[in-house]
Amino acid sequence: MDSINYSSIAEQLLNVLPEFQEIYQEMLDYYGEIFPYLLIGSGLVKFTVKNYEIFQKSQGEDLKSGDILKRIVDFLESCALSKDEDVIELIRIGFMEHLDSNSASFNGLVSILKPESKKLLKEAKNI
Repeated sequence: MDSINYSSIAEQLLNVLPEFQEIYQEMLDYYGEIFPYLLIGSGLVKFTVKNYEIFQKSQGEDLKSGDILKRIVDFLESCALSKDEDVIELIRIGFMEHLDSNSASFNGLVSILKPESKKLLKEAKNI
């Protein structure tokens, strides 16, 4: 994947995750435009947690949610490795800070993150 940049992060996310289109459209309809911090911090976090919970409840047998999770994790890692500091900050503040460390799925989600994403999580959560 090419380096992700802030100005087109929504389009890049939809290219990787077409299943996210409905949430994207709902946000666009509601706000009249896309705000990256809302898209990532609210939309993508909830979408990620939902798919993680589906995958866990299926005991790993729901291949669709498993595939979605893999693409999300890969996208987050690509963002964490971006040359665009705004993208890195968006993931640190927008995504990682919005993960609920008290939720039942938090430790499981952390366990599937890749190294640079985990680094951003540790910075965001001071862990």
